[in-house]
Amino acid sequence: MATISSVHDMQMLMPRLLEKYGNDTDLAYIALANPLAALEKLGYTITDEAKTELETYARFGKQEMERYNELKAKIFSLAGSTFNLQDDNETAAVFEKLVEKNQKPAAKKESASLKISDLILSAPQFVKDKWTDKLEDAKDIHPAIPALLEFRKIENSVPRFADAATLEIIQQKKQSTPLTKIAFRLSRK
Repeated sequence: MATISSVHDMQMLMPRLLEKYGNDTDLAYIALANPLAALEKLGYTITDEAKTELETYARFGKQEMERYNELKAKIFSLAGSTFNLQDDNETAAVFEKLVEKNQKPAAKKESASLKISDLILSAPQFVKDKWTDKLEDAKDIHPAIPALLEFRKIENSVPRFADAATLEIIQQKKQSTPLTKIAFRLSRK
């Protein structure tokens, strides 16, 4: 089968895929949980770069994807390194080192109760139509934190694609779902 290396490749492929597999309910369940896994199940190869681009595009749309990528670049620039922003433990470790390195001795005493890694590890919450994030308490500690706050808001606004364990449950039909029939069709917006 073909290799998918961009959103454009995927867009060109979609009409044929929907025509051929649009009524395959089992494949549709997989595609709803993780469209990339459905493509791989059909035998397509997706480059790592395309996987990142396709997931971001599918989750957020073109405009929000651009903002998401701008924020990532800004965070990496201000942090002085790249790391997996979707891994809260890795992000917390990076910011813990950054804050420790940049704080003056007097500020260290004041912020002893405000541990940046704990704030990063506490997920943002959407409560009463408003995002709340404990990391907001530390927005002035490092210049990358305001960008990280906005990034976290975008990241948590839409579910991530299903992981391998969840896909296994879907494929084995180990859990029932209220959906009884799924069909895909193209539409122009």
